[in-house]
Amino acid sequence: MGIPSGLRWFHGGGATEGGLCGSQPIFNLGLKVIQALGQLSARRLRRMMGALFIYWECIMKNQLVVVIGGLSGIGRAVAEQAAAEGARVIAAGRRARPADWPSQIEAVQLDVTDDAAVQRFFADVGAFDHLVVTAGPVIPSSRLADLVPEQAMAAFNVKVFGQLRAVKYAARYMKAGGSVTLTSGLLSRKVMPGGVVKSTMNAAVEVMGKTLAKELAPLRVNVVSPGMVETGMWGPMSDAERGAMAQRAGAGIPVGRVGQGSDLAQAYLMLMQNGFMTGAVVDVDGGGLL
Repeated sequence: MGIPSGLRWFHGGGATEGGLCGSQPIFNLGLKVIQALGQLSARRLRRMMGALFIYWECIMKNQLVVVIGGLSGIGRAVAEQAAAEGARVIAAGRRARPADWPSQIEAVQLDVTDDAAVQRFFADVGAFDHLVVTAGPVIPSSRLADLVPEQAMAAFNVKVFGQLRAVKYAARYMKAGGSVTLTSGLLSRKVMPGGVVKSTMNAAVEVMGKTLAKELAPLRVNVVSPGMVETGMWGPMSDAERGAMAQRAGAGIPVGRVGQGSDLAQAYLMLMQNGFMTGAVVDVDGGGLL
């Protein structure tokens, strides 16, 4: 008996049960579900499951992922999760490599506001599969009357033009089937006094993603829009201050807590893996936009 017609799209081949990417609990669950739907023998199913269900877990294996902004915060969480799923990862950012940096992830210092440096970086990387950009400025809220234009322009140079530079110089090296995932933020659609710079630059990234999804097709381009996430983007503060801020912020959203880098990483990995998603803005905000 062949593969059930409804599952043929899932066939990939090459993976094996219990292999490097295998997950026994997921394997067993998939076995039960497909057996119930297809009424195939357990023996036959176990023979084909490596080419079906476990392959989905191995989709990142041996792919090259570049994460700009990947030395801290959300970017680091994405880099570590991609590496855990078998990808080779290069993480780049302005900061020096942290002392606790994972040895299996290559770390490179890069300033996304330096056009020539970004161009050289991708020339050195060469062909690769997925680009994630999470780099962003730490900028305080400011009402219009107190706005310092130079600070606003510097923030845009990182958040908007930094992401645009990255895609511009990366696109020529990206393999067929690859993806770009940019990063905006819920303030793009949750406006408030004092947030004109943050809201405008995040909205610009979302329009950028949709426009590039059409211009660069079939290369896929998507955007992740984080809500309140407990990262270094909150600026320097003590652990006690950070915990208190997280508690206050979390109390105001439906899930009752702020996000963690690992929450966001799942969305970026999903966008890399799902070949039918492009031009999307994925909100990972705990219901913050509601």
